[in-house]
Amino acid sequence: MHTTLAWVILFLGSVVADGQDDTGGELSGAEGAAGSSSGLDLGVELRERLSRIEGLESVELSEEGGVVTLEGEVSDRALQRLAEEVSSSHEGVIEVRNEVVLGGPIGVRLEGAMERTYAKVVTLVNYVPLFLLAVLIVVAFVVLGRWVGSPAVMRHVVEKNRFLREVVAQAVRMAIMLVGLVIALEVLDATALMGAVFGAAGVAGLAIGFAFRDLIENYVASMLLSIRHPFRPHDHVVIDGHEGKVVSLDTRATTLMTLDGNHLRLPNAMVFKSVMLNYTRNAERRFDFAVGVGTGEDLVEARRIGVRTLSSMEGVLAEPAPLAVVAGLADSSVTISFFAWVNQTEHSFVKVKGEAIRRVKLALEAAGMDLPEPIHRVLIERRKVAVPVPAPQDSQPNREGAISSESEDVSPDHSLDQQVREETERLSDRNLLLDDVPSE
Repeated sequence: MHTTLAWVILFLGSVVADGQDDTGGELSGAEGAAGSSSGLDLGVELRERLSRIEGLESVELSEEGGVVTLEGEVSDRALQRLAEEVSSSHEGVIEVRNEVVLGGPIGVRLEGAMERTYAKVVTLVNYVPLFLLAVLIVVAFVVLGRWVGSPAVMRHVVEKNRFLREVVAQAVRMAIMLVGLVIALEVLDATALMGAVFGAAGVAGLAIGFAFRDLIENYVASMLLSIRHPFRPHDHVVIDGHEGKVVSLDTRATTLMTLDGNHLRLPNAMVFKSVMLNYTRNAERRFDFAVGVGTGEDLVEARRIGVRTLSSMEGVLAEPAPLAVVAGLADSSVTISFFAWVNQTEHSFVKVKGEAIRRVKLALEAAGMDLPEPIHRVLIERRKVAVPVPAPQDSQPNREGAISSESEDVSPDHSLDQQVREETERLSDRNLLLDDVPSE
């Protein structure tokens, strides 16, 4: 009885074990079958895709864990790259190992190369009419830009400023040419190229702007100066402490001729930003000088004598009339300042002022006015007694002086003007200033 029960238990245990082994084996087999089926489907799909492409029918393919290996021969590199691209774009592919080599019969490879060359030639021939049309468009717009920017047309836009007229003409020509170029690229369906060119031009322009900042600054300043006209040729100016007569203005510098006949070139940027004094802008110019008279003299009479002398002079304007004021009290004299106006276009400012000083001095001396030199009194203490030192005899006013009857030359001095005129004519081809344009 006990022996029979033991055999039954052993039999049931073996049956259960066999069932577990069969189940596990079936599961493992199912998983393996599924994995094998997945790998098989990926390889089959890739082979079908490659076989449908002409020239890739002979490419062999193997796949393991998402890694695809390509082997075989193709006739050119384009097919070699195409096989790799098609394989890598398939879902589930992790990596593509392209071991396809160039090979095959020379005739086949040559035939493929000829077919590709022929296709490119056909494409180029098809583009020839469009290319010719684009060239005609560009040429037409260039001709149009030259006509619009010609001096005959630009004179109606900018009449007197030659420099501004040239700048506007260049800008108009460039704008019209760019419009034609954009239309031509649109015809060729290559507008993306224009964006790349403009981008590169912008970067290059920025770099050039930093490298040639001073040149660009002077060029812009010359443009503004030629528009505003703060001076004209031959004007007597003082710019940033530099005095002279204007010779010319070009795109870089302003040329002056100093009063001693030397050339002076000032950068236009400095000229535009500096304080400028133009003596020629107003023909009427006032001069002044001071005379010291004795403290005991009649100041009202001294003023009258000086004003009357100035009014009778050649070169002194009657309107505005000459003026005299008591300006201050010095140690040994009273200072009287005289003012008078000169028309610089008719008389020399420097000569009239010098003659005025001479005549007023002689007139005051002839009237018996004391024009003392500085007098210093030295006190010598001796036993606490100050002894004054008498004034020297030669400090007494000269009452025998008389106004000279000779008439001084006060005509304008044109010695420097002739040199300025010669230099202006020599530089006329690049001079941006015009005589007939009034300054501001």
